[in-house]
Amino acid sequence: MKSLRCLLWGIFIAELALHYATDCPAATTWQAGFAKLDVTPTEPLRMSGYGNRDHPSEGIDTPLFVRAVCLQSSTADSQDAPLVLLSIDNIGLSGAHTRRLASEIESKHAIPRQRLVFCSTHTHSGPDLGGQLSNIFSTPLSQPEADAARRYVERLDAAIIASVAAARDHLQPAQLAYGVGRAGFAANRRVLTDGKWSGFGVQSDGPFDHSVPVLRITSPEGMVRGLIFNYACHCTTVGGDYYKINADWAGYAATQLEASFPEAVALCTIGCGADANPNPRGTVQMAEMHGQTLAAEVGRIARSDLSPVDATVQARFDYAALSFDLPTKEELESRLGESNPQTRRHAERMLQVLKEKGRLPATYPVPIQSWKFGDQLTMIFLGGEVVVDYALRLKRTLNDSDLWVSAYSNDVLGYIASERMRGEGGYEYDRSGIYYGLPGPWASGSEDLLIRRVEEVVNNSGRPKPLGPANALQSIHVADAFHVELVAAEPLVQDPVNIAFGDDGNLWVVEMGDYPEGSNGGRVKSLIDIDGDGTFDQATTFLDGLPFPTGVQPWKDGVLISAAPDILFARDTTGDGHADDVQTIYSGFRLANPQHRINGFTYGLDHSLHLAAGDNLGEIQSVRTGQTIDASGHDVQIWPDSGRIGVTSGRTQFVRSRDSFGRWFGNNNSLPMYHFPIEERDLKRNAAVSYASNKQQLFTPALAPPVFPLTSASERFNDLFAANRFTSACSSIVARSPHFGDNELAVAFVCEPVHNLVHRAALVPTGATFQARRLESESDREFLASTDPWFRPVRAAIGPDGMLYIVDMYREVIEHPEWIPDAWQERLDLRSGEQLGRIYRVRPKGINPASIPVLRNQPDEALVEMLRSPVGPLRDQAQRTLLHRDTTAILSTLTSMATGDTSPFARLHALSILDTVGALDDRTLGDALTDSHPGVLIIAARLSGRRLAGSTTVLDRLAALTTHDDASVTLQAAIALGESNSAVAGELLAKIATRPDLDRWLADAVASSASAHATAIADAIVRQASLQPEQLTEQRIGLLGSALSTAKQQGKPIESLAASRLDSPHLGFETQLRLAECFLTAMGRSEESRAGLASVVRPLQQQAERVAADVDQAESMRCRAVSLIGLNLDADNSGTAVLLSLLDPATPAAVQCEAVTGLVRQNDPDTLKSVMDRWPSFSISVRDHLVSELLASRQATERLLEALQDNRIGTNEISLAAREQLLQSGSRSMRVMAQRLFQSGGSKERGEIVRDYLAKFSSRKTAADVAATQELELGRALFEKHCGVCHSPAPGGVAIGASLDNLTNRSDAALVEAILDPNRAVEPKYQSYVIQTDEGRTLAGVIESEVGGSLTIAHADGKRTTIRRDQIERIRSTGTSLMPEGFETTLNVQQLQAIVRYLQR
Repeated sequence: MKSLRCLLWGIFIAELALHYATDCPAATTWQAGFAKLDVTPTEPLRMSGYGNRDHPSEGIDTPLFVRAVCLQSSTADSQDAPLVLLSIDNIGLSGAHTRRLASEIESKHAIPRQRLVFCSTHTHSGPDLGGQLSNIFSTPLSQPEADAARRYVERLDAAIIASVAAARDHLQPAQLAYGVGRAGFAANRRVLTDGKWSGFGVQSDGPFDHSVPVLRITSPEGMVRGLIFNYACHCTTVGGDYYKINADWAGYAATQLEASFPEAVALCTIGCGADANPNPRGTVQMAEMHGQTLAAEVGRIARSDLSPVDATVQARFDYAALSFDLPTKEELESRLGESNPQTRRHAERMLQVLKEKGRLPATYPVPIQSWKFGDQLTMIFLGGEVVVDYALRLKRTLNDSDLWVSAYSNDVLGYIASERMRGEGGYEYDRSGIYYGLPGPWASGSEDLLIRRVEEVVNNSGRPKPLGPANALQSIHVADAFHVELVAAEPLVQDPVNIAFGDDGNLWVVEMGDYPEGSNGGRVKSLIDIDGDGTFDQATTFLDGLPFPTGVQPWKDGVLISAAPDILFARDTTGDGHADDVQTIYSGFRLANPQHRINGFTYGLDHSLHLAAGDNLGEIQSVRTGQTIDASGHDVQIWPDSGRIGVTSGRTQFVRSRDSFGRWFGNNNSLPMYHFPIEERDLKRNAAVSYASNKQQLFTPALAPPVFPLTSASERFNDLFAANRFTSACSSIVARSPHFGDNELAVAFVCEPVHNLVHRAALVPTGATFQARRLESESDREFLASTDPWFRPVRAAIGPDGMLYIVDMYREVIEHPEWIPDAWQERLDLRSGEQLGRIYRVRPKGINPASIPVLRNQPDEALVEMLRSPVGPLRDQAQRTLLHRDTTAILSTLTSMATGDTSPFARLHALSILDTVGALDDRTLGDALTDSHPGVLIIAARLSGRRLAGSTTVLDRLAALTTHDDASVTLQAAIALGESNSAVAGELLAKIATRPDLDRWLADAVASSASAHATAIADAIVRQASLQPEQLTEQRIGLLGSALSTAKQQGKPIESLAASRLDSPHLGFETQLRLAECFLTAMGRSEESRAGLASVVRPLQQQAERVAADVDQAESMRCRAVSLIGLNLDADNSGTAVLLSLLDPATPAAVQCEAVTGLVRQNDPDTLKSVMDRWPSFSISVRDHLVSELLASRQATERLLEALQDNRIGTNEISLAAREQLLQSGSRSMRVMAQRLFQSGGSKERGEIVRDYLAKFSSRKTAADVAATQELELGRALFEKHCGVCHSPAPGGVAIGASLDNLTNRSDAALVEAILDPNRAVEPKYQSYVIQTDEGRTLAGVIESEVGGSLTIAHADGKRTTIRRDQIERIRSTGTSLMPEGFETTLNVQQLQAIVRYLQR
């Protein structure tokens, strides 16, 4: 029994040993190697650190060194790559400099970037390197000095690389241990007076970090071989008047330690001490004293019992995208006159950047590196001159009081000031950036962002690496009912951007291998699925050497390729799979940013191809026909068989798409999808009408609606507001397949490559257009999204199998360098992923897609059968293939199909084919116009226009569509009727004009068709108004105005219409007034043109005068009466006395405002004086309205300036928006007068005003606090008063300025800066313009839209004006925001804080 127990015990012990042997981590052993190379200058050099130094060094106090340590860990199972830390006696290396060195070191020694750190001691008595700190000197380097600096840099680089090699070549067994001491000579240098920075010195109660972390490296026998130590203090003991090379206290400390430990190399790194100086300071002896103090403490720690470090290291490297407070162009220009030469040079450089790139860099990549030795030691290395707040906060955040935090590492890019310093101001925050070439100080929130990024880097794996195809597939999440399959990947495809299916069953792929800045690296490939399993197996390069190709389309026996400046037709005539016959068929397309080049192709039902324009185009030419068109601002339509070319409505960035019924859609970055209800050629038919827009935005909000990515917000290089919002929307397609819809609604897909997702939206019919809405199941998620930030879906397409194909370019960086600041470009591999690419197929679960059909060899009967398919792209392929054949034999089949087939798709395609080959007869078309399906009716109506002149049958059938329930059908009928001059067409248009559901697009369609029917349309609207006055909507009033303007332009007698209708006893008085206004406005302002209206309008005006003065009348009625009086029927200002009498405090403000409008528009000096003399009695709303009206006329503006100069109106009584317009518009003398009048409000720098306000803000109260509720209510009221006209705080609210729903940074600082300094960063779309019209009017505001020959201007008071381009005499951009500066004169601190809290609610 005893022996059995012993045996069992032995087995237990053996199993226990085996358990620990397999479950416990293997022990880590270390090897260490060191190097120390002298880099003391051998010739006089300009010394860096102080801007007043103006000549080379005058001698050497101490040598300068590059010191290196190489550490390599290994276990019984593996060996890690080496770790290398370099300590360099210099002011600091730039990021570009260390990137070059790191690349060479990695190439030579296989040391990855995350395992190599460059630390600078930041001595201010070392050589200038001519890099990041190039603007430090008042007196720039002479050419000999610059040459000497270049020679030194070459020597330094060689020494750095040699030191790495030497350290690695001398690896020996080592042991690591860690401890922390303290040294007290660092003192906070930021002297504060009343909470504001007042200079350098010693701030005794300022924050500091006196910790001295030490990593000791010994031999196994205990001999000290190396010491790495860190201290947070500037290396500035000696000042700018000292001209001898000196390593300062860091060098003295290292030298002293190396003397105390003869076998050791001592490496000093500098902590977050950018706001600390050694104390005392001023002499070499003091530097030596501080060095001895630090060396003594490091030596004490080194001789102590320290905590061993024997864990394997996790090394990580990444960047934090810190953003700037950017100066305006005006601020930079004002600095050109400053006395400080560095400030002037900085302003010149920034202005040059603005000129070259159109914007200043919005962010900078601040490097973050971490070495984490298990839970024993964490070392963090930050770029820049980092202030102490960061180290102290990181120790709290990471719950590690012994945390090692070094600054001045990898990129000494400038000061990294804390949030505290924004309020205090001072050198580190305000001015230091000019010496480093930074565009401005760091924006609010930078501290939080950097801390968060450090946490992410320490706890995660650094920059994401590319995933293999299988893992990338696993990273994709799709809606529950669907499944994603990988159908092609590298090496078959690389850099794919577009696809098309051919009639041979192959998949044609466009590869933009030269993106973003290559040369002729694009390719077109043909992919084949050999075994029919749905995955492509073979790729053949059809054509390469293309410049940034964007689209491919199989066509007849070749393919069309869009590759600006050309559209090519390429064929393989030998059968080897490679193009040998390449012809240019269209040319002249702009060589823009590759993302913005012409791209295609989308097949139209008329057998044309549509291309998205990308950027604005100029003149383009058909090589075949010589036809030249101006395509500026439009997408393009081509007919390759004939060589014809034309423009279409609107402009699309990437992939113009359509639905099954020929309705077209576009996209543009932050505008995910919009609809073009009316074609450009139709809008242009009536030159008398101005249109507000030619597109309907489908999303709410229209600009940058939210998305729900699965990836964390990546670095934003510019447009910082766009995180988690559409910012790169492209390839917005209608899913013409039965597999992806939502009941009866059409569905759209939108690619969003920046956020690594594909969005799905239901298209809900709304009148003659649509609204895009999220599916209920995707209210807080996307249809398809990946956790892989390299996933870049750039193209979505429905295949002929009805499945959704997603083209993934698969790049680390998708933005073009045009939008990436130079600093980022130097650190990123912009082509990373260039050999990669994937194509996915999305299918419903439970449905196995059919193989891709081969149409080329199908008989005509089979192709005709395919016209019945519910899959749109298959129908398109069948139609295209049929039209590339002789269709004679199938015409009778198609004719029968057009009206008798059970499939509406078959019917509409049959109609389209018949029309294309000229075989569509009036009887067939007439029958089609009675079809039961709205989509077929849309096609039939579209085909009817050019047939109306010769066919009463078609016109009779079209008549029924004017009352159709589907507004899209009626819209197409209205457009078609414009092609007929018959009276019947006019009656039908009049019927549409009086439909109860008349919306903007129906009204525009009728207006575009009104050239021959204006009188009939106007008469119908007036008659309806007499019978149904409630139907006189704003849309109908606008249409009436368009019809009357058209009639007048064509010389039609609208006076007789007015005479016969306006005095009808069935018209109510208010309706008469509204109609009379329309007639008077259409007739123009001259007395002669209005004479014919006098007899009928004068009685109305007389009655209007009585109503206007009658206090018992409704306010709206009085306003309408005053409006008519103000139109000044007889052009003799006869109503002036009546209008002036209404300018009385007892009169409602709205009535006064209407009176002001009429009086100011008389433009009579005496009248204007009479109005302004009443200024003291006006309420704020009347004053604002008066100023707005005065600013619309140059003469009236002059009178306003005179009133301001005479103090009849106080300058402080003028709104900020009005001040801005006075300062920016008018003649030079008027602007000078305005500047003199308002200069007292502009003496303080914007930044100082912002800081003043922020410093006085109180902390946020809890929601339950009564005071917080009162503050929010005050904020709401103030917001509505001062901001609500232009900005909507609610999601989807209509806004002239930036949508507040899009705000991602709602911190106090961000909001205060946006309000008090609106011109710091102005998006071009919000820049204000000043327009002078041929009538002498002055319009100021943002250009909201440009359609055909019209512009729509949104004004600061919330109003909008649409004018024709031929009415514009002069237009210029102010370069400033519509939002004015100067709210500090209107809002005190408490009021502004209330607005901010309201926006933060």
